[in-house]
Amino acid sequence: MDERFSINNNSVTKLKIILQKRIVTYLNYSNPLCCILWDENAAQWVNEHFLCTYCTLPDDGRIWTDYLEELHFYKDIANEILIDYDTAKNIGDIQNFITTKVKNGYYAYIYLDAFHISNNSNYKKKHICIQSTLYGFDDDQKFYNSLGFKDGLYQKYNISYDEMINAFSSTMKLDLESVSVWVKWYTITLVKPKLRSNYEFNIRNYLERFFLLKRFLFSMLFPVCLPF
Repeated sequence: MDERFSINNNSVTKLKIILQKRIVTYLNYSNPLCCILWDENAAQWVNEHFLCTYCTLPDDGRIWTDYLEELHFYKDIANEILIDYDTAKNIGDIQNFITTKVKNGYYAYIYLDAFHISNNSNYKKKHICIQSTLYGFDDDQKFYNSLGFKDGLYQKYNISYDEMINAFSSTMKLDLESVSVWVKWYTITLVKPKLRSNYEFNIRNYLERFFLLKRFLFSMLFPVCLPF
């Protein structure tokens, strides 16, 4: 069996995943890290990343701090498929689409309307897009294995097939002016880690990220930036 799977049979498929706490940050980084760091061979790779932070001061006066990393920082160790809002609207059978991709080794980061997800605090209360990581499914019990926020905690939980279908359909009907640009640009992101027997720490990559002036000059494009 492909080592990326923990279970893979006719009715149940589950990709390996880990609730990593080594790097605590926003979902755009946390989701891929949980899907990559189950592989001990990736430990050296991650040491080359997440070395610098930046800080911005938007117009609303709130300070924003994050890691100085590319959005798709994992592109050297994983294959990626990006599906925007207009393309996602043309997916006829979202359930079959997701299960097929997971069966083929892809983790699916998908924006869903929390109004239809019973494990979310906004269930039947508020229409709001949340990003869920779907990494497995059970055809007998009719649910997806998911990773995301539940009860204020980042954790694993299940989403029924019907809930996922309804939540995705509702996302496709939301007023685009009311949702984040991330929902429009990356409605579905599919990531498939590459198999590798070993990863040797690349000191050149490390030094480039830590010392090269261009990393800090790039961050100065923001109104205020304090690299640490």
